[in-house]
Amino acid sequence: MGFYSGDSWGIDFGTTNSTLSAYIGGQYGSREPALFAFDEAGRPVPSVVAISKESGAVYVGLDAKKRHLSEPEKYEYIRSVKTILEDDGWHKNIAGKDWRAVDVAAEIFKKIKTLAERQSYILKDAVVAVPNGASGKKRDKIMESARMAGIRIVQFVTEPIAAFFANYRTLRNERYVAVFDWGGGTLDITILENGADGKIVELAKEGMQLAGDDIDKAVAQDIHRRLCEFHGLDRPFSEMPSLARETLIEVCERGKCELRDKTETEILLTDYGGLTVFEKLTRENLSLIARPFVKKALECLSKAIDNSRLSRDDIGKILVVGGSCKLRSVVEGLARMFSDRSDILVLPKDAEWNVAKGSARIDLKKGQWFSAEDIGIILGDESKTFYPILHGYFNASPSSLNHFNISLGFGIMDTSEYPRIVFAARDGYRNIRVLDATVVARAYGFLSEKIEFSVLVDDSLVLRVKIKSDRAAERDATVWEYSDMRLVYEAPQI
Repeated sequence: MGFYSGDSWGIDFGTTNSTLSAYIGGQYGSREPALFAFDEAGRPVPSVVAISKESGAVYVGLDAKKRHLSEPEKYEYIRSVKTILEDDGWHKNIAGKDWRAVDVAAEIFKKIKTLAERQSYILKDAVVAVPNGASGKKRDKIMESARMAGIRIVQFVTEPIAAFFANYRTLRNERYVAVFDWGGGTLDITILENGADGKIVELAKEGMQLAGDDIDKAVAQDIHRRLCEFHGLDRPFSEMPSLARETLIEVCERGKCELRDKTETEILLTDYGGLTVFEKLTRENLSLIARPFVKKALECLSKAIDNSRLSRDDIGKILVVGGSCKLRSVVEGLARMFSDRSDILVLPKDAEWNVAKGSARIDLKKGQWFSAEDIGIILGDESKTFYPILHGYFNASPSSLNHFNISLGFGIMDTSEYPRIVFAARDGYRNIRVLDATVVARAYGFLSEKIEFSVLVDDSLVLRVKIKSDRAAERDATVWEYSDMRLVYEAPQI
């Protein structure tokens, strides 16, 4: 059987689930590529890995879940690996092999690649979506994990912009759109402006590290509370064996998902620290448990709208994506927040694939990226002048982020050995906000000394600035990164 190469690929490497989509063309005589979503038994790939403690055999996705639930003591089970990628100290020795977080993540990318190979496609290059504000280190680790699986990440894209493009036909006539993306690990809210010139502008971004995994844990803690009341157990959830806690959380996560289509379900576990778990979970129970999480999420949305300088009435649509958004209490809470506008919510049927589909579309169109703000430094003169090192999209000659790379030199006004550098952003209204006032460089007090800036934006869409005296060695350089730029995407043809 021959293999086909996809025209463009998009990956959503998620905390709870991961998905793959592609635009494929040329097989059936069609001039336009067709969009495909690759799945595991009709579902996204759960971002979990089970490793046999005896043989070291590796299982990913649904197979890993089944093995963990049936024989948890035989497997080292790793979930939500995306949340630990930046932890260099995380490692486990399993069956004689030392595993790092990037090694575990690589197995998920290998599984994703296998989904394409099963249908005779070769996945080599892809656009991968990341949450708002994902650090440069996290992006580097994701890139390393993908590379270990034989996938080259050609570009990162923020998840909200990817979700927008997956639903462009529905949203193309709306000037202002709020993307409410609540997955397993994070809530990302972005207010977008759909400009007449084809530019999609991030006006404001808000988020929180509070999402589906936290709700799963809260459900498990509630089940634990019931067990304590029924059995007279006087043992906090935090003091239960780690395997028992993780297994109960896993069962509760599955029960939570079942309540999308049922009014109640059963939480069953034969061995929970010596106890048998047999409890009912209803939609009403779940709504009560999720209520404080939903309240914080809606407050986060309100803050994002305020920061965008818009009102609620200005928002044309709210695009609701991510696994946690399938909770009825989330949809009901959003509906109450905009009670007089019944048509404001956009709820895609294939929401779990939206980010991957949008990423594939961006890979297909290959547009230009810009910053929504000028990024620069505050000079140490009397006027505290803002000096831009990267020009935002609203300038006559904006700086394209695609392969942006410049060098600059600055003089020193005093003999300080550690001059402070204040990085700041300036918007189109010329309002300035300080990004970081803690950066210092190593200087030597020479009259002719110059502080050199090497500035670049790579495919990670992270601004990286290397700062050093022209009299200093490379080892004395200071590196500043800015991974939370407000981005602008200009598609050539949407």
